[in-house]
Amino acid sequence: MRYDRSSDTQRDRKRDHLIRTAEWVLAQAYRTARREEILASQLRVRRSVVREIHRRGR
Repeated sequence: MRYDRSSDTQRDRKRDHLIRTAEWVLAQAYRTARREEILASQLRVRRSVVREIHRRGR
């Protein structure tokens, strides 16, 4: 059976779109935020990413 790469390509496109959208949303939010708010937000994002990495590693 031949491996279908179209699903991988579509998954990659969706992931890239999601990342670009998240970056845009954060840029809009950070535009008017105070430094403390930005640092707190970055810490929350970092914790969320680490939690997701551990969850997927199981």
